[in-house]
Amino acid sequence: MNEYTKWVDRVCRALSIALHPFMIPTYAILILLFGTTVVSHVPMALKGFFIAIAVANTILLPAVAIWILKLFGIIQSLSLQDQRDRIIPIGIVALCYFLCAMMLSDVAGAFLLRRFLFAAMACVLLAFVVNFFWKISLHMIGMGGLVAMLVLMNASGFGQLVWTTLLFLLLSGALGSARLYLGSHNLAQVTAGFCGGFAVATLAILFIP
Repeated sequence: MNEYTKWVDRVCRALSIALHPFMIPTYAILILLFGTTVVSHVPMALKGFFIAIAVANTILLPAVAIWILKLFGIIQSLSLQDQRDRIIPIGIVALCYFLCAMMLSDVAGAFLLRRFLFAAMACVLLAFVVNFFWKISLHMIGMGGLVAMLVLMNASGFGQLVWTTLLFLLLSGALGSARLYLGSHNLAQVTAGFCGGFAVATLAILFIP
């Protein structure tokens, strides 16, 4: 492996880590709270509460649960490359997202955050069902869901996030290319992941109360 190949490999792996599905809900909440949106006016203390709830329920709890599954030999690898390894972890992630959304159900000013968390849960359930038949890209489902939220925020007037939307569209393309380069997925799995995540998140945000 020459120096250029090593550099490309590092960039692709860095993208896969930075845009890991576990990170997407936290990125979405940060954008909603600190971007130009209708919920950006909430007090800083409340923003800190929202972020802490999101990090605990969508990053820390799923990560610890998956580590425990690996520790007891229930899954083979933390990377979840094998379809069979994904079933239980995906179910745990869906439950964590649901609990996170319910924790915010009675909090004033959290309606958009709650809707996105339900949309994220719907995306995870899509991955759970599809995984029984086919290996779809979890990374791209997450990015599709995030881009859907950004598009709807702009279209509804709840946010002015045009440049953020363009940025994450570009990052989605870069991430899809990275997953292909690393051999984690083929083109169909990457494309289906993004389109599926976008469609499911759109429907969830529009129709889940």
